[in-house]
Amino acid sequence: MSDRKTLADIELQIKRINEALGQPISAYEKDDNGKFRTIEGVYILGQAYGKCQIQRIANDGGGIHTVSGFGTKKETYYEARAILHGIDSAKGWGGGS
Repeated sequence: MSDRKTLADIELQIKRINEALGQPISAYEKDDNGKFRTIEGVYILGQAYGKCQIQRIANDGGGIHTVSGFGTKKETYYEARAILHGIDSAKGWGGGS
C-alpha cells in the first residue's frame, strides 16, 4: 500500500480545517461591486518551486500568514493533519484517529 499524498489529499485536510473553525471553504468572495476579495482567516494551500505550505489569509487585501514552512506534499499533509488534531483537541473532540 502506498503512502503517497497528493495535492487533493492536502486540499481535503485544509477544507476540514476551515470547516472545523467555522470558516468558509473558499478564500474568495464577491463584494457588492462584483469584485473578488479574500476572506480573512481562511486557510489555503500555497505552492512554489515544487513545494507546498499551509497559509492563512491575514487580511481582505490578500496578505498571508505562513503557518508551515515549504515542504513535500507528504510533509504538508501531515502538518495539516496535526493542525486539525489540535483544533479537535481544543474543542474536546480528541481521541480519534
